[in-house]
This record gives sequence, C-alpha cells and structure tokens, in this order.
Amino acid sequence: MNETETETPMGLVKMGAATEVVAAQPPPANIEVTVESPDEMEVAQKSLIEWCRNKVSEQRHEMDELVSAYQYAVKQKWANGALKRQSEKAVKRVEFYEKVLSALEHGYVIVPNFPVTAFAIRTDKNKPLRMMTTQWSKKHTQESPVLPIGEGEYKNPFPHVREMTIAQPTATTSEVRQYWANNWKDLEFPVIMAKPTIMAAATRAMALKIFDDLAILPGSAPSEGTRPPRGDPIIVARIKDPTRSYKSWSTKEHWVTFMVAWHLNTRDL
Repeated sequence: MNETETETPMGLVKMGAATEVVAAQPPPANIEVTVESPDEMEVAQKSLIEWCRNKVSEQRHEMDELVSAYQYAVKQKWANGALKRQSEKAVKRVEFYEKVLSALEHGYVIVPNFPVTAFAIRTDKNKPLRMMTTQWSKKHTQESPVLPIGEGEYKNPFPHVREMTIAQPTATTSEVRQYWANNWKDLEFPVIMAKPTIMAAATRAMALKIFDDLAILPGSAPSEGTRPPRGDPIIVARIKDPTRSYKSWSTKEHWVTFMVAWHLNTRDL
C-alpha cells in the first residue's frame, strides 16, 4: 500500500496509518550577537534580519488587536482614552521596527550609540519650528519629527535665525531682542568628511528615506561654531524609537545607530 501524506487542520500531518503532530518553535523574543571577524558579521546580520522580521510581525499583530479594540470602544461609545494612546503607541512601534528592518535589509550595520552631531534631519515641515526666545545664546537646532519610511525630506537642523528689537533700552533696563528660526538652510556636509565617495554614501542613505537623521562623530561640527572633530570621523544614520525613553549620558531618547561611512588617514595614527 502506498503511503499518502496529507495536511489537515490543527497542524496534524497524516503519513499512512501514523499521525504526527508538528509543533513549530516560536521565534526567540530577543537574541544576542557577538562578532570577531568579517565572516561572523555576515552571519550576525542575517540573524538580526530574521529576528527583526519576527519582531515586525509580532508588533503588527499587537497593533491590529489594539486598533480593533479602540475602534470597537469608539463604536460602543465606551471610554477609550487609554486604548487610543496604546493603539497610537503600537502604530509607532511598528513603524520603528519596519525602519530598522529596512535598514538591515539594505546592508546597514548597527553600531553603538556615541555622542554625535546631526547634519541632516528628515522632516515634513516646510519651515523650521520658530523656537522664539529673547536669549541670544539659546540654540534653535531642529529635530526630526520621526516619520514613516518614504516620507519627508532631509533638511539642515541648523536653520537661519532672525532677530529684532522688541524693547528699547531705558535708564534701568537693557535692550530686549527676540530671536527665532526663520527658514531652512541648505544642507551642509561636514567638511572633514567632504569626499566624493563618502558624500555619495550619505546621499544613498538619504535616498532611502528610512533614517530619521544623519550625523557625524565625534560629536562636534562647524555648523555649531565649534572646531571640526578630531580623530577618525564616522558618518552614521540613526532611527529614533518615539515610544521609549531613558536617562543616559546625553539624551533621554532611544536611538538605533547604523554605520554609513568611516574615514581613516594613517597620518593620524
């Protein structure tokens, strides 16, 4: 008698007279990767891509449930404030992991977070936030609003700043001036990394419209009126998770940082 193999509901596979239960192993919630060679980096990258695909699927499922629950609560005219907040957070988490997955699939490698200075932010705003102030020393540096893949354009985070006198000096008071961001400046590539191949790599990264900003480390740039960074400059691209925050050495924001380009001159060794 010839054995026949058929698939039935509930994951049961019949082979002749025998019945085998096939149980799929759930993907791990988290993984750890350690790399000591270029070959190991390729293996690690594949592992991270697989993990991130599972993470996106998991987050989408959670998002669908929360959005459906929120919509049902609205339809029934129930209190829905908490569900609304949680569903919106779930949507943002999906967008975050989709961006990380896309970056990994395009070959970008995750590196540790360092002190950096962003020189390009992805935004959908026609004009920068005004950030009105009467303190001349206050910065008007703009930040990315954190957009889904494919939206917005890259802008210089250091906008044109205008000023005007709003109160003349008197015998007892000083002149009061007001300062505000007026318009976007043209993108300015860090001079120390202004080499055609590096600029082309940054342009390719920006064309994907995945990353929330591009930055240089060490963390100082001529745009801020400081000296150019010393050492081995690195161009990185970053993705921000808007749903997580924690206190660290420089920021309360959670970023995932990817290598874009690294330059080494042996005279600096």
